[in-house]
Amino acid sequence: MPDRVLDLCTINIESRAPIKLVETKNKEAKFVCLSYRWGEIQNLTTTTATFKDHKDGIQWDKLPQTFQDAIAFTRRLRIRYLWIDSLCIVQDDKKDWEQQASKMPSIYENSYVTLAATASDSSAGGCFHKADPKYTARELKVVDRDGQKHKILVRQHLPHWLNADPRYPELSHQEYPILERGWILQERFLAPRVLHFGRHELMWECMEGAACECSFLDQVQDEHLDKLLHHRNMALKLKEDSIKGQAARQALHKTSAAQRWRAMVTRYSRLSLTKEMDIFPALSGLAKQMNREIKDTYVAGLWKKNLPIDLFWEVSLPQKNERPGPWKAPTWSCAHRKVPVHWVDDLANVCEPELHLEVLDAKQVPVGENDMGEISSACLVVNTRLCPVTLVVYTPERDARHPSADLKMGGAYLNTLPEPSAMLYSLPMEIKLDSFLPPTTQYKGRDDTQAEKFGREVFCMRVATLSSKKYSLIIWFNREKNAYERLGITAQYVGFSGERHMGRIPWYDHKKCFSRNIRLV
Repeated sequence: MPDRVLDLCTINIESRAPIKLVETKNKEAKFVCLSYRWGEIQNLTTTTATFKDHKDGIQWDKLPQTFQDAIAFTRRLRIRYLWIDSLCIVQDDKKDWEQQASKMPSIYENSYVTLAATASDSSAGGCFHKADPKYTARELKVVDRDGQKHKILVRQHLPHWLNADPRYPELSHQEYPILERGWILQERFLAPRVLHFGRHELMWECMEGAACECSFLDQVQDEHLDKLLHHRNMALKLKEDSIKGQAARQALHKTSAAQRWRAMVTRYSRLSLTKEMDIFPALSGLAKQMNREIKDTYVAGLWKKNLPIDLFWEVSLPQKNERPGPWKAPTWSCAHRKVPVHWVDDLANVCEPELHLEVLDAKQVPVGENDMGEISSACLVVNTRLCPVTLVVYTPERDARHPSADLKMGGAYLNTLPEPSAMLYSLPMEIKLDSFLPPTTQYKGRDDTQAEKFGREVFCMRVATLSSKKYSLIIWFNREKNAYERLGITAQYVGFSGERHMGRIPWYDHKKCFSRNIRLV
């Protein structure tokens, strides 16, 4: 069991007796976990001030509805112990919080079942709901061609969550608010069994499949069940011969641990966190689980063996010019900003990338005892080739979703053709910035003299060639930190037919480019 659990004291479902917080002292027993959304205000928590009182007993009427419902259901399972994070972790004791967060894999993996208040947006929302009338079966009387009378039951199709079926591409925030929560991803994937209390039905997930009351999930193919695929990929308690079908087995072998991690982080980046500093702790359980398989060094959300390829993340929706929040990750980490990210498309089409960057060192400094949790600093030391260029950032157009920028070298634009031609269908270079940087000029055009005058001096850092593109990072030297920081990513098409007309990056020209060991922060 976890270090602390709630002792329900009885399995009598009608009991309203106080619930006690107990320390287990390595005791072994069945226990249940609760996964839920805290909401705007979480009134009942265990703190250093309430710790002793909660050990003496928590009065029933002080428990929010979700907790009461979870207790009632746990008792129906004839299980005596329940784990709820807000009550079993001392919330204002940073050391205790870090210790317990580092034990998340053990807590959820050893739970008998995890109850998920999937349809509630707060601890006051409860687990039990009454289905909307439109989803309740109605009886119709029909007559067939032979004149025979029949009774049939009809109802509107129940909504199901993301990845359950390709016909439902969008997550229904109204139906399943808990699935927006950043912590829920590892809670779902770590737990051997999850019972979802939906708004209209119960849904079940485990290591072998998924089911729901309306039977829709019974018909969904395995490759659309993300939790099932996670357990198969992680080889947790399942052998290869349990995977049904040759195609599924082949798909598993094609999916490397690096690809699976990048896909997981891509999905995680789209979930919300109340506290931005939880960005690593809320993923640390899955990182620890992954490391059992790959046995690698974890650095700011990435894996050392997968560098430098893991550096090729892109921001799906850059942030506007806003005041930066507290430091939580280095600029080269996909967790630098809490925004949706994804990795470049070429990663799915290449087997052996041509690397041009050597990682000499990769390290991070954890804040507490959780070596995969919150960090205070992190850096990369790499050997690479650098090319000095000028970054021209244009004043964004109204409602622009992505920043617009160019690179100039020796007075020539690197990603703009000199004149209209048939080659315009594919520009020679892509430039993708991580955020909306302050504009250096207002106008976008080749005759803009301000671009050279007011552009920002940066460097292209050569990294690798993947498929049809040469990838580089756009970095700049921060004199205060005496280190380089990432600004974005650029990709130049290999063998682009217009290169001879342009100032392409001359990596092999030692007068314009140079090799150096640099530190990235």
